[in-house]
Amino acid sequence: MRRDVNEDWTVEGSVEARDVTDPTRADKSGQRTDVGARVTRHYGPNTDVWVFGQGTVQKSGGLSNENRMGAGFKTKLGEHTTVTAEASDGTSGVNASARISYAPVEGTEY
Repeated sequence: MRRDVNEDWTVEGSVEARDVTDPTRADKSGQRTDVGARVTRHYGPNTDVWVFGQGTVQKSGGLSNENRMGAGFKTKLGEHTTVTAEASDGTSGVNASARISYAPVEGTEY
């Protein structure tokens, strides 16, 4: 679900229910429910900055918790180039990603 608070702020939430069965790995089988939220600040039409969090609220079996917090941004560098980056830390370790994309025409991205 998504809610635009105003033109500068957006709040998003999600719920994910997993049911995994692996007959060869009891430690990878079970049920888990995670909830997540993201708050985004829009700095005009070209830049977004966000923070997010996710947490396990219920689990059974051998599935591990998936708790995570992080932050990211997306900004346009010129007419055709966009930079996106995100970093987080949680129960499964540190994660980071970065992407530079080039869109010479609408609908085409490299």
